[in-house]
Amino acid sequence: MRNYLIINASPRPKSTSLLLANMCKAYLDEHERQATVVSMYQGGGPDGLIDAIMGADVVVISGPCYVNTYPAAVIKLLTEWEKRACNGQIIYGMIQGGMPYSHTHKSGLNMLELFAAKNGLSYKGGFICGLGPLINGGTIDKLPNSKALRRQLTVFFANICNEAESGASVYERARMRVPALLARILANFMNRSIDKKYAARGYDACAESPYKTDNI
Repeated sequence: MRNYLIINASPRPKSTSLLLANMCKAYLDEHERQATVVSMYQGGGPDGLIDAIMGADVVVISGPCYVNTYPAAVIKLLTEWEKRACNGQIIYGMIQGGMPYSHTHKSGLNMLELFAAKNGLSYKGGFICGLGPLINGGTIDKLPNSKALRRQLTVFFANICNEAESGASVYERARMRVPALLARILANFMNRSIDKKYAARGYDACAESPYKTDNI
C-alpha cells in the first residue's frame, strides 16, 4: 500500500494548516489510503521528519503563508531532505494565509515546484486557501466562500488520492473575489494595524531600514 505523509508546517497547535491536513487525511482514510499527519515542530523538528519522508511515497506539506511563502522551518526541511537524497516521491502543497488572493501565496507552491524539479521529485500541484486566519481553530464553514472551498478541496484531495496532477484552476474556483475598492480599504486597515503593533513595541514603521546600503 502506498504511504501518504501529510506534514503540518504551522507552529500553532490549533491552526488552519492542521485543519486542512486533517481534512486531507480524512479523505484518504475514507478511500482506504494509508495516511499519517505529522507536525514539523514535534519529534525533533524538521530534522526529525526526514526518516518519515524517506518512507513515504507521497508527501503533502500544509502550512501558513509568512511573508509570501511557507515558514522558514519548511525551507530548513527541504534543505535537510536534499542532503539525504530524494527518493522520487510525489509532492503536493497546501498553503493558507490572510489575503483572499492567490498571488500573495503562490510563491510557496512555486518553491516546492522548483525544489522538486531540482531533486528528481514529482511536484503535482497545490492548493491555496485565502482568509485562513478567520477560521481560528474552527471549521472552513466560517469563511464566506466555504461551499466553494469545500467543493474544490474535495477535488484536490481526490487528485492526491489518485496521485494526479492538480492545476491552479482547482483552487482558483474556490477563491473569493474581492472588489478593488474593498481590497484597498482592507489593505489600509491591515497596514495601520501592523504599524500600531510596531509602535506598541517601540519600533518606527517609517524609519529607514538599518539594512539599507549605498551599494544596493
